[in-house]
Amino acid sequence: MPIQVLSKVPENPRWVGDNHSSADYWAFRCLMFYAGPLAPAGGGNPWQLQIAQTHIQTGDWRFLVIRLGTKHLENKPSAFSVTKESAMPEKNVAEMKFWTTQSFKIDAHTKKSERVEYTHRDLMHHLRDPRTQDMLLADGTLFARNFVSLLIDVGVIASNSLQTFNSKLKDLYIDYNVPVSVAEVMVM
Repeated sequence: MPIQVLSKVPENPRWVGDNHSSADYWAFRCLMFYAGPLAPAGGGNPWQLQIAQTHIQTGDWRFLVIRLGTKHLENKPSAFSVTKESAMPEKNVAEMKFWTTQSFKIDAHTKKSERVEYTHRDLMHHLRDPRTQDMLLADGTLFARNFVSLLIDVGVIASNSLQTFNSKLKDLYIDYNVPVSVAEVMVM
């Protein structure tokens, strides 16, 4: 059964001529992950998934966070939440970014190449699609990894992004993009 997608980000124009709110004008540019400080109780760094989109006409940027909500006491996914956030969370100790892989198509009539965009509408369609949800939620602890795989599969980011993602998550970070040495991990 599909889960809800809760979003405070407009997808449709609010009035005639409002192209700024249309989901078709906001295009994916970067998938970013930011790691928070290590928790005192142990475990790894908490990572936050963020998406950078740019407005195709104005060049404005916005940053979205996708969170997975769970039902109280059941620990089962119940909703995706899509919200606008500031450009970068505070107090992060590591980051990784996967920029868009540009692709083009030839317009049959004009014979000119046009950039193929992964728009906000495409993103929301994928989040609402039951088959995509099944893939993203195949293992609740792997949502971020599955999201990277989705963007690779649809040709938005480079095919080696999953290897980079897995490699970066193996380390613990105490300072900005500086992994904790193995000796320090054993002491913690």
